[in-house]
Amino acid sequence: MRQRLKHWLFQRGKNCKHCCLWCEYYDLCSGEIGQERQTYKARMPDGREIVIKTVPERERQIQRRIMEKYMWKVRREYMRNFRLNDESGHQEALFSWAGYQLGRMPELEYMYHVPNGGKRDAATATALKRQGVKAGVPDIHLPVARGEYHGLYIELKAGRNVPTEKQLRWLIFLRQQGYFTAVCYGWQAAAELIEKYLLRIKDLGEAGQIWGKE
Repeated sequence: MRQRLKHWLFQRGKNCKHCCLWCEYYDLCSGEIGQERQTYKARMPDGREIVIKTVPERERQIQRRIMEKYMWKVRREYMRNFRLNDESGHQEALFSWAGYQLGRMPELEYMYHVPNGGKRDAATATALKRQGVKAGVPDIHLPVARGEYHGLYIELKAGRNVPTEKQLRWLIFLRQQGYFTAVCYGWQAAAELIEKYLLRIKDLGEAGQIWGKE
């Protein structure tokens, strides 16, 4: 502990503001504090000169450890288990899949879920109704135009659930207004539909179909 305190207070060349008493990188820092960034010039094939700065091994290891922790946090966020026995689990799985696919389909950043379902007490339900929440609105909306359609609406179902009368009325109305609508059983069917809608619109077929029902 004395060595850590001495290193923290008096060591020349230490340029971070962390307290050495509890720093997990103390061993790396104390062993290689004398290594400074080296600067040298290099000549490119076209005759230009560039300045290159080397990074000490201590900094490279610290940066690598920080990146490993960050990547583990990302993997833990997207590799969690989902309970696929209800619609909420399929919703989570679908949006987790969408997070993975942003590189291929950046439009998925604007896909969102309409939280009309779920159990609420009478007071909350009354307040939400006054604020404009309406029963039957499809679960998922992707406000991206493709082909002749203004956007995509998906009613997501799980198990043996079937669309209600109000949900069917909403789907019919939205289809008449130029949107592609569908009922999808399971997140896999919804993911397949979204991928075809964004990347292969010609293979999509007609709107109003049921996807994934066995």
